[in-house]
Amino acid sequence: MCRYSDHPVKSHYVCAKDRRSKKSWGPTICEICREEMVNMGPDFKPPRKTYDNQWKKIGLLVAVGVNMQSCGCSGPGYISKTYAEAKRKYGEYGVTS
Repeated sequence: MCRYSDHPVKSHYVCAKDRRSKKSWGPTICEICREEMVNMGPDFKPPRKTYDNQWKKIGLLVAVGVNMQSCGCSGPGYISKTYAEAKRKYGEYGVTS
């Protein structure tokens, strides 16, 4: 049985532009830009605000629609560890430096 079906968990919502993340039960708004934050799933671990390349990677993953949603059994699968690796896999997709 799936881990998240017995005990619902909050998801991580992220605004890559403002480097903000928040755990919530439902959609939430970024306090800085007032735009809706993207649901990255309960398995997402946000980086520190000072980790530039990790936030560039998250911006790229958000742009291509990759998130960390899973049922809790096997996890979200492999997610690129670095921006360079994600860029090789997904391309630029309009992400700026």
